[in-house]
Amino acid sequence: MLSGDTGFWGVGIDNGEVILYLDESLAKRRVKVPSEVDGVKVRVIRARRPRAL
Repeated sequence: MLSGDTGFWGVGIDNGEVILYLDESLAKRRVKVPSEVDGVKVRVIRARRPRAL
């Protein structure tokens, strides 16, 4: 689980990939995200968090 100070604000699944949404302006610390976990690809999308969340 990633805590709120990493800037990650959402997660999704698409075509067998896990997608993590990152707003770098909210990040107080950086974490290293592997590109694959247990054979499942992980992708990080840099996007601002919507105001509604």
